[in-house]
Amino acid sequence: MIGVKDTGRISSPYSPFPYDLFVAGEFKDILNNMIARSKIAKIFKPRLYQYADYVLVKLYAYLTGKSTHHASEHLNTMLVRRVQLLKKKKIKRFKDDKRKRRLVPHQTDVDKFFRICAENEITIHNIFGNVLTALAVMIMKKYNPSMETYCVVDNTEIPYFGDATDDTVIGTHRKHMGTDKCHLVQGLGVKGSGMFLFTSIRLMRMKQYRAKHIPEDIKWLIFNDMVIKAMLADREFYRATLLRELKDKKINFLIPIKKFPRTKAYLERFLLGKGDLVSQYFMQHNGAKSGNPTGVLMYLVIIGKNEESAFDIRDAYRSGKLSYKEALERLSGFFTNMKPWKNVKKWALWLTKVYKKRWHGETGFADINAWRIPFKHHTGERALIDQYLIAIIYNLWQAFKKAQTLSNAFARDRTKKVFSDFLADKLEWGLQSEIIARFSLIPFKKMEVYFQR
Repeated sequence: MIGVKDTGRISSPYSPFPYDLFVAGEFKDILNNMIARSKIAKIFKPRLYQYADYVLVKLYAYLTGKSTHHASEHLNTMLVRRVQLLKKKKIKRFKDDKRKRRLVPHQTDVDKFFRICAENEITIHNIFGNVLTALAVMIMKKYNPSMETYCVVDNTEIPYFGDATDDTVIGTHRKHMGTDKCHLVQGLGVKGSGMFLFTSIRLMRMKQYRAKHIPEDIKWLIFNDMVIKAMLADREFYRATLLRELKDKKINFLIPIKKFPRTKAYLERFLLGKGDLVSQYFMQHNGAKSGNPTGVLMYLVIIGKNEESAFDIRDAYRSGKLSYKEALERLSGFFTNMKPWKNVKKWALWLTKVYKKRWHGETGFADINAWRIPFKHHTGERALIDQYLIAIIYNLWQAFKKAQTLSNAFARDRTKKVFSDFLADKLEWGLQSEIIARFSLIPFKKMEVYFQR
């Protein structure tokens, strides 16, 4: 991937953050820079627009809940009226006396741009992945100068209604609006300073190791000045290979145990007073499928469910208040490579509170559904692009909520609906300001490209 640090930080003349920043500041500069350095620039070369204009039309469609065609036509009509009123000239009309010069890309051009982007998954990550990471870094630097965060990873399913049978279409036991097919995407984000920000989205495929990209994505965040305290994941990422790689890269992790016979034996020994609250545990993978056996030495920390102390559960069992089966069901545990405290009881309770931050990954995926338009994805790559675009909107909403909270705004003034209307309005006025500034720099002889003589 192209380094975010290499894009350069172009100072925005607009002061509010992140609204004008998103419309006409660093966001567009980084986006244009990323696309210009990709293979798309050799295939798709717009003459009258910037690359970011195609992305903004799509984002405006999500914010307003309309189609790409409606978003494009609405923005174009609005800008044409504004420019004609300002310049006191009519927009150029072509010889067929039907078509007029456009100031915003047409829907067909927008679809063509994203169709070209979807031809290569690596290109998608190089463009939108870096833009999403850069946006998250800028927001964190604004509201969390220490850059200390927890990394959260989770998977989500996007319903699929087509007939494709490629390896991006995965079967699911969950019924999504009448279909048992889906595109599975993996989201990685950071939690800090009261915000959860997506940093990367990955498209999962059939027979693919689902934790393949997690270590490199976390190292990428560290390279971009993020201070990762620990990676939080659920039982879906219960893999010795992943935990070994994270430990080798000196990345802390926290993941719940599965009650297999071996791990369950640790809980039983603790309940009977024969085992410790914190024990060393060696997880190994025999490599039957991959051919690469591996193992990792870490800590198994016994905890009680619902923030209940494991010692209290053991005492209740000893006093006869709980049966053996009930007490065992109320015990659970974590795997971690973090160094234990001297007071292991407080440490176990602290780990329980830390792990609660993982829910922000699941709620984050649930929240971005508010901006998803019911559509049919023909390919997994198109689903990946749309997920990236919605994640950009979600990150901006998190920054919006943070700014509103710091200004002591009411809860009703920081909802998704208020934010969508606010950012859509800012986007409209930002495009107007930009197109007017662009016309002020165009030589008089080139005005005939846009206006009638």
